[in-house]
Amino acid sequence: MKQYIYDIFLNKLDDNDNITKLIDSLPNEDKKEFLVELMKKCEFTKEEFYSNSKNKKIKLLCYLNEKGKLEINYNNKIEDALDDIRNVLETGSILKEIRNINDEEERKVIIQKLGLIKLVLKY
Repeated sequence: MKQYIYDIFLNKLDDNDNITKLIDSLPNEDKKEFLVELMKKCEFTKEEFYSNSKNKKIKLLCYLNEKGKLEINYNNKIEDALDDIRNVLETGSILKEIRNINDEEERKVIIQKLGLIKLVLKY
């Protein structure tokens, strides 16, 4: 039954509020199990991260990060992708490009995505 409930939420990655409520309601061991599965479902590539297209996986990760619910140490692929992105950011070239973006909504999304980099710095 538990796996059935998890599957419902894992197939609706754009239901941020209810996923957060589920995480909050789970006991620690079940929470860890769900987060491992969720992180697998939310794996993304560097290309997806840099893309301006809407991506529900990255959007969910940003939402969970802002709510303090995200623990990246459950997924090496996400951690590696964010670490690679962090390395590129250290060169400063991307930050120059971000400053030239005039669309406020686009800048907001980029800043949310960049907030995920803090997760790599924690671990």
